[in-house]
Amino acid sequence: MDARSLEIRWIRHQLSETVHLYRNGADQYWEHMEEYAGRTELAREGLSSGSLDLRISELRLSDDGLYIRTVRDAASYGEATVDLEVAGQPRALPPAMGSVPLLSLDAYEDGSIRVVCQSAGWYPSPEVLWKDAGGQHLPSVSQRRSPDKRDLFEIQDVIVVSGKGNGNMSCVVRNSRLEQEQASSLYISVKRAAALGESP
Repeated sequence: MDARSLEIRWIRHQLSETVHLYRNGADQYWEHMEEYAGRTELAREGLSSGSLDLRISELRLSDDGLYIRTVRDAASYGEATVDLEVAGQPRALPPAMGSVPLLSLDAYEDGSIRVVCQSAGWYPSPEVLWKDAGGQHLPSVSQRRSPDKRDLFEIQDVIVVSGKGNGNMSCVVRNSRLEQEQASSLYISVKRAAALGESP
């Protein structure tokens, strides 16, 4: 199979952002994540024989993790997942536990509160779970993961709590490799928060 006519996209699994895009026979660098600028290329010598390999130069610890490769043409679509483990680098880090999550109330709007969970010092990028007082998982509305100067990850996760969500809310940040976690809880009362936010 000749891959030169295909659209080939490599995506960071957790962030859902484009690492590298090849379309119309050329690299589309304008759509790449800033962290990968100038560091990625498709192995061109293999395209004519169907090879879709991605090369990442100046490898960083923050490159560690899952990648999704999507392939598309006018008639078909396919994808595959690749797990990149960065090891053997001079600056390689062992799995690291981060800080206890800091919870804060960000804003009150339309009968709901935005609750923010922040933590730093994780490696690799951690999982974040929100739970209510009954232990039920709550969906986050936004997520941010970014490596610091030491290649340890900082996270910020946000949920929106409505008037029906009063009670204890917990943010659990987990290192799956260590199978350890840090957690914090905060009691939320939407009605009370609304009263506190009113002008005197």
